[in-house]
Amino acid sequence: MTLLETSAFISHGNFFKSSASFSTNMGNFFTRQRAAVVSALLLAWGYYKRKELMAWMLVKYMISKVGVPAHKFEDKPAPPALDYKKISSWAARPGQDSFAEVVPNGEKTIPNKDRLTDCFFVHPTGYFRGDHWNSPIPDEQADEQTLWMLGGEASAYNGTCRIWAPHYRQACLGSYWGGVENGRKALSFAYADVARAFQQFLIEIGPDAHFILASHSQGGHHMVRLLEEYVDNSSSMCKRMIACYMIGSLIPLDKFTRTFNRLKEGEAPTSHSGVVVGWDTSADKAENLGSTLPNPGIYYNTGWEFKPHSPVLGTNPITWTKTGTGGKVTKGYLGQMIMDTDHGRQIELHEYLSPTPMGLTFVRNLRREDPTTVSGEDFWAESRLDKLAVPECELKSLGTLGQIMLGGFYHCGDYSLFYYNIRANVKARVTAYLGACASGT
Repeated sequence: MTLLETSAFISHGNFFKSSASFSTNMGNFFTRQRAAVVSALLLAWGYYKRKELMAWMLVKYMISKVGVPAHKFEDKPAPPALDYKKISSWAARPGQDSFAEVVPNGEKTIPNKDRLTDCFFVHPTGYFRGDHWNSPIPDEQADEQTLWMLGGEASAYNGTCRIWAPHYRQACLGSYWGGVENGRKALSFAYADVARAFQQFLIEIGPDAHFILASHSQGGHHMVRLLEEYVDNSSSMCKRMIACYMIGSLIPLDKFTRTFNRLKEGEAPTSHSGVVVGWDTSADKAENLGSTLPNPGIYYNTGWEFKPHSPVLGTNPITWTKTGTGGKVTKGYLGQMIMDTDHGRQIELHEYLSPTPMGLTFVRNLRREDPTTVSGEDFWAESRLDKLAVPECELKSLGTLGQIMLGGFYHCGDYSLFYYNIRANVKARVTAYLGACASGT
């Protein structure tokens, strides 16, 4: 009510007559004002806590799709162990036909005998059910995911390396939010398989042979422990390890100052001998949800630690310079890789997280295609302390898994977006290593 309207009210003798109505209206007005203030405060709090809220909503959705085991880790017998002397215990190994041997269109297949070194690759999580903390082997749903990972990730190394990728009793996806203790036990159990496979790998390639290590996501959570327990503590092992590509695992940067004594962060495209590189990809303005999702954390030799918002390893895979350097880089980007399926459409998130196989046939055909950015600018990458930032991309341009990379969280594109840069760098780094060995440096 304006001042003019109030004066008119009094002059017409209606003020006292309408006082009850006026009080009611003013009471309603102040109630609405309080509600508006509370709503504004809640919205402000929600914006301030948007990382946590988005992470919470994503976790709730994923739990509803994949489930978390209802029992404690120790309350159900573990699936039978694997014998890594047997070919059947490997998803890929030299002489075995696998999707790790798929070669991009236009590139020549290099016979295993002509490849320059060996690569031990640990695949990410593909077991989405909640009936076990660790995947039984074989498992039709998880094995379907492994095919995808071999073709879309491990194959990046087959131009230079003989690929060794073990099956292992991986921790189920629910291990990352089903309780810290259960999750850590499941991951430690899975790691024991990876460690046994690595020991057999070393026997197979010989006591003095050089090698590449590579991983993605959960694979990196095992790889970081493998580095600590089998590589960093030996100068000869550090020299034999040409490089470790530990991608998409949010590895805290303080590993290089706290627990790694010999291993070092990669600083140049051809640096080698105990070098570690890796990154976690998100759109420029998107929150890196991976750093806030509740999870068992990262293994240190002093124990497990959950370190949200801490600086993470962030190599730029266009320049191969170290975390936090170089700014936005476009020049030198070689393009993303797309691996299609026979159905010719993008997979929806609920399909991808299905507890049963999707029933897809993966086409042994890898093609190069630049992602389309929402802004229309050229694709670029910038190493930051919390992530590898890239432009926001049209989901339809990100291949079969494009619809899974929601909200600019490009975890499933860590490899595919930089596939050709990885492939070229492995060859350059291994060649530089062999050249240094030949010259005695």
